[in-house]
Order: sequence, then structure tokens, then C-alpha cells
Amino acid sequence: VGAEFAGRFELLKEYKDRTGNVDLPDSPEAEAAKSLSKEDLKLSMWLSRVRSLWTLGKLREDHALQLEGLGVTKKDPDHAVATLPKSESRPEVKDREARFASMVAALKEYKTANGNVEVAPQYKTESGVPLGPWLMSVIRRGKAMPV
Repeated sequence: VGAEFAGRFELLKEYKDRTGNVDLPDSPEAEAAKSLSKEDLKLSMWLSRVRSLWTLGKLREDHALQLEGLGVTKKDPDHAVATLPKSESRPEVKDREARFASMVAALKEYKTANGNVEVAPQYKTESGVPLGPWLMSVIRRGKAMPV
């Protein structure tokens, strides 16, 4: 969601400017979805997914604040899980993917601020995110980093 968020959020702002609201349907089968353009339907599906992640506490706080500022609301918790793709509705996969994505975002922020990714093994961000220990574990496992 992280890297994709900025671009889609801009499209959502444009949609609101054009229509005066952010009321997009949660499902492509919904009656309201039938009148959407292909691009707006994609935006609708993205927003549905993001709202589900937000409801489940899996969305970055800064992203949630941006959505709130635009007038987007969380989903009903019972509806949130039902609309996530299968990999995201399985807790072990969802948690692992969300954590990895949020840690990569934190590493990118570190790189922007410091000009490198030479993170000390015990380094924690100002908000307490254990970036150093996480990066060491990723290096030990030999994962490629999209930074």
C-alpha cells in the first residue's frame, strides 16, 4: 500500500474535486459501480482495500490522517475482513506483508534523512520501530531490498 498510496491518494483527491465526494462503492458488483469509468472503478477497489486495512489497524498513521482529511471513513469491522483479498484476510500473511511493507517504508525514510541505509544494528526510529534489528534479520535471510 505504501508506495502505491501517494499516487492513488492524488487520484482520490482529483475524484473528490470532480464529484464533490469520496463515496465510491466497495464492490464492483454494486449498482453505483456500474456507472464508474474503468479508472474510477480501480480507484474504488483500491479505496475499499485501504479502508479495510485502516479498520483493521494495518494502515500507516500518516495515511489514515490523509484519508480523514479528505473525508474518508473506516469500514464496519465485520465488513473490512470480507473485502480484503485472500492473502490479506489470512492473519499470518496479512501481518507479515504489512509489517514488511511498513519496515521498508521506514527504511526508505531513513535513507532519505541520512543518505544511506547503513542502519546500526540496535537502531530504533523516533517512534520506537526497531529498524536496525529488522534490517539485520532481512540481511541474514538474504532478502532483496527495494530501496
